[in-house]
Amino acid sequence: MVPTVKELKASSNEDIFAHIATYLTKSMTYDHNKKDWVKDMKAMVNELMTDRGLEVDQFVEGIFTALC
Repeated sequence: MVPTVKELKASSNEDIFAHIATYLTKSMTYDHNKKDWVKDMKAMVNELMTDRGLEVDQFVEGIFTALC
């Protein structure tokens, strides 16, 4: 089950990065409308970045760290 943005906002940054990394990895194996998926992911990431006061480089670094 995919957590909502509201649920993710209650999580730590590390948990958010881990969730997004897992979601990115799993989503590559599913057949889905990529245009809608990208739009949804962009909206979610923008909202979480704004909520946490994170810059793009901090967010990307967190996701890549979680992927490793």
